[in-house]
Amino acid sequence: DEAAEAAALSEALGAEARAAAAECARTRLVQPKYENKQLKKGERAEAGHLGVEGARAEIGALEQALLPGLRAAGSRWVAPKARIRVRWLQSLDEAERASELAASLVELEQHLRELQSAADVSERKPWRSDAHEWLGRSVRRFFWLKSEQRWLCTDASVGSWLPAEGSDVALWHVTHDDGDEEDLEEHEVAIALEHYSEGRAEPLPSEAGALKAAAEDEDEDD
Repeated sequence: DEAAEAAALSEALGAEARAAAAECARTRLVQPKYENKQLKKGERAEAGHLGVEGARAEIGALEQALLPGLRAAGSRWVAPKARIRVRWLQSLDEAERASELAASLVELEQHLRELQSAADVSERKPWRSDAHEWLGRSVRRFFWLKSEQRWLCTDASVGSWLPAEGSDVALWHVTHDDGDEEDLEEHEVAIALEHYSEGRAEPLPSEAGALKAAAEDEDEDD
């Protein structure tokens, strides 16, 4: 009858499906290796281009590019007896952290600077000691001493300033009575002028939190 035929057909289809699934399980599909064909082969990013290995390769390539000029200039870098380059290459090869690579890069830069005959060129205009009302004014700054749980109050005078240029904000250079120096932005100078003129012994509550947080960050960096 129809019911029996339907059952037999269903069983046959089920057996075929199970056989097909078993065959798929026995067959291992090999996925093709991904390759970015949109970039030239030499421009594709690989594992060695990233992290410490990538930075090491870049620093090594930079040194290789500079080597002819260092030789032509008679730099101690390539002097056989000094073995400076030999030790540098060894330390570069053994570096395991970014900080160690940075030290190698700084060492290379120092040898380049020994050959520099021209003065450094500043990208910004020089500091100005005229054309601003704040020059010569006294300011008061507060610093949180975490170990003593108190505020350090120190006065300073504004000696020069650097006008804003492009994305660089204006800065004012101040010298403290104890000889320390720092560069302040406009809002910092404005509140420091107010502190001095008002004779305050502590910062305003609105800025105390930020100053304490800054002191905490400096302790962590140390």
